[in-house]
Amino acid sequence: MLHANEIRTREQRRRRREPLWSLLSFLLHTGFFAALVWLTPVKELLVEPKEKPVRNAAEDLSADRLQDIGETLSDVRANELLKEVQDLQAVLHNMDLMKEALAQDYDRFAEKNAADAKVELEKLIEEAEEAQRKSVAAQEVVKNEVRELVRLETQEDLTSQDVKNDLVQKVDKLQKETVEQTNTAQANAVNAFDKLQTKAEFAALKKTSEAAEKFREAQIEVARVQDSAQTVAIEIASQMARIADNAKWIAVHEEVIANAEAKKAAAEEAKAQATEKREIAKQERIIAQAEREIKWRQDRVKPDYARRDELEKQRQERANEQQVVALEKSADAQRKLNEQIAVLKETLKNDRSEREKLAQAEQRQENALVREQAREKAMAEAYDLAVKLEQAVAESFKDVKALETALAKKMSFAAAAKMTDVVKPERKAVDRQLLEEKVRTKAALDRQKAAQLEAVREAEAMAENAKAMMEKAMEIVWKDSSSQAVAANEARQEVRWLEEKDFDARRETVEARMAELDASADYQLELAEAASEDNQQKAKDLADLMKGEDGSIDQKSAKGSTEGANPGPPELKASDLGLVPGNVMAVTGDGEKGLPAKWMYVNSWHVIGPFPNPNRVNLRRKFAPESKVDLDATYAGKDGKVLRWEYQQAKSCKPPQPWMADWRAEVVPEKSEEYAIFYAYAEVFFDAACDRWIAIGSDDRSDVWINDVPVWGSSNRLKAWTLAEDFRRVHFKKGRNRILARIENGHWNFGWSLCISTGDEK
Repeated sequence: MLHANEIRTREQRRRRREPLWSLLSFLLHTGFFAALVWLTPVKELLVEPKEKPVRNAAEDLSADRLQDIGETLSDVRANELLKEVQDLQAVLHNMDLMKEALAQDYDRFAEKNAADAKVELEKLIEEAEEAQRKSVAAQEVVKNEVRELVRLETQEDLTSQDVKNDLVQKVDKLQKETVEQTNTAQANAVNAFDKLQTKAEFAALKKTSEAAEKFREAQIEVARVQDSAQTVAIEIASQMARIADNAKWIAVHEEVIANAEAKKAAAEEAKAQATEKREIAKQERIIAQAEREIKWRQDRVKPDYARRDELEKQRQERANEQQVVALEKSADAQRKLNEQIAVLKETLKNDRSEREKLAQAEQRQENALVREQAREKAMAEAYDLAVKLEQAVAESFKDVKALETALAKKMSFAAAAKMTDVVKPERKAVDRQLLEEKVRTKAALDRQKAAQLEAVREAEAMAENAKAMMEKAMEIVWKDSSSQAVAANEARQEVRWLEEKDFDARRETVEARMAELDASADYQLELAEAASEDNQQKAKDLADLMKGEDGSIDQKSAKGSTEGANPGPPELKASDLGLVPGNVMAVTGDGEKGLPAKWMYVNSWHVIGPFPNPNRVNLRRKFAPESKVDLDATYAGKDGKVLRWEYQQAKSCKPPQPWMADWRAEVVPEKSEEYAIFYAYAEVFFDAACDRWIAIGSDDRSDVWINDVPVWGSSNRLKAWTLAEDFRRVHFKKGRNRILARIENGHWNFGWSLCISTGDEK
């Protein structure tokens, strides 16, 4: 039997052991569960596995191993670059061969045409002499009208509105009619000497060419002096016409001031006699109001007084016979120049041809760049060689284009080369050290890989550009699709090395080619003449000149194509219904699906410029866009600026006034430079071949080509834009038709427009 103390002790011991067993049980069960989770697939269901960090294998490579990899990659890239260099060398070799072949054609062609050169030059001298006589006559008209302006400015009361109106009318006539006629006569004289100099240079009559160039420069100087004197006379007369309006406003202000002063004096007298406070206050208000009116009017009239003094000073200093004297100097210089034309005739009579052949008489020397061994060069040196090769290809292509121009226009190669330009891309410089260094780190390897890849891609672009120029040159050298073009086709596909035997078939057709060149040159000259501005014939039909099979030029149809029974262009109105924008025209159909208007103006263009033209010296120079239109290319422009094609649309806005509706068709770029050349390119799509009238307008001088055929060439005068300066009926082929416009800017801003009739009214 247990005693109470024993029972109590045992209970105390049991209670002390119970928490320990509970804790031990918890730990045992927890451990069992953890083992179950960790050691069985249950772990994948309950615990999201952590991603192991991905190690870069290159980071585990040694520096020596990285260097080996870098050298291997460099060898691969060097081989890729070498292939492009070899293609460039093949292209340059082929370009020089084709240039030599074309130079041989030029030598034969120039010698063949030299026989009749003097007869043609005599006719051109007569044209120049006649143009000078017309210029002298036009200057006399300007001088007489300016003398009448001077009489009005110095002898009449210019504050009279009647005198002012008379002055404005005379200035308007002088500016819009007489001066334009004089400038046209001057430009025609310059053009006559220009043609004379070009023809004499082509005939290798050096003395005649030099004399004609001096006459041309003298004629340009006469025109410059004349233009300056005319501008001053118009400016002075315009200023003098403002005297009447200025006097009118002064009289209005002075009358109001006099009335206010009289009102003030009356109020002061009434105030002095008034006895009531109310009446005194009233008169004081009237006096204060009059004083404010007087002060406000006096402030307003001060600028008019200053303007009156300025105009009077100008009248004293500038409105005199000096205006007429300046014009007389120009007219005297023109007369003397005309009298000296006999010297030019005598020079031509005694001149002898001194021709130097372009083609090499002996064995042609290969360009040193073609024979350079690129395999022996480091990658940076090979890249530099690629750059030099592309530049050499561009120079050869420029010569080919100049020869093409010289043959087509019967001009000397030197003159054609001066007016010909081609695209010369600016290539990136490479980091020579980065391309060739021995890399021993991952970061250096990555930088070298990127630099080498960029160098290879740039070389690929050089080769593609060179191949494009080669293909264009082949089209010039091999014009037909016969067996003569087989070598060209093969070379296009493989850029293979052309050989002398590839030109054998070409040498067998010399006589036929000379006849073809003669016909082509005559055709080009006739087409250029038909396209040029003619004050006696504002609308010309050129469609038959342009048409042929598949839309190509048919030279046989050139003769007499500007004459016919065509009634002329449809009426060109600027109403909303009569003139609409667009670059797509539907020709086929029942008419209801076509444009509900008689004219469509070309709305979307790409524009590039400015190209330099200081003192208008580059009027004959052909800049790169005339050789090839590449909307992705960049060009070197005026002051060395990098030029890119920019998208531009016509104004196409609702005119604020009905008489301003014409302006919707004009394209006016935001960027403008004085004395610069700009180019504009557009594409117009037709669903069928057709003949259509076009209306051309430009500020200032312009030329237009459609599918590389000249359809418009304005005279050298500087002029304002009009919607329909001239009309030409031209041929459009089915599909895309390329339009290129060259616009010269003289003063201030410039603009142009080209409208196409929606129907043919022949």
